[in-house]
Amino acid sequence: MPPIRKRATAIAQAHWKDLGLWMPIFLGVPVLGFGLGYWLDSLWPVVVSWVAVSPIPVFGLIRHYRRFAKMPCEDCGRILERGVPADGAPIVFHCPDCNIEWDTGFIQGGGD
Repeated sequence: MPPIRKRATAIAQAHWKDLGLWMPIFLGVPVLGFGLGYWLDSLWPVVVSWVAVSPIPVFGLIRHYRRFAKMPCEDCGRILERGVPADGAPIVFHCPDCNIEWDTGFIQGGGD
């Protein structure tokens, strides 16, 4: 019997929640630094603002990799590991206990 395909809502919600939390900080702090630097006629606020937000993309990439490497089954709670999908293939997790294939709604990119 082929597996039932369901939409994995928790992983997508966590992904978009992280974007909504970190993107305003990543974009807003340098804008404030530029404004403060212009107001004070100094380059230091610009440099400090960029140094302050520079770890955010690195943190985001590590978190993104870890989020899409393993996922709990939304029905039984079993930790599922994903296989190695081809480029352009959807990112899915298969639970053998429930016979459900969880579709994250994201596609494996080629890195281009």
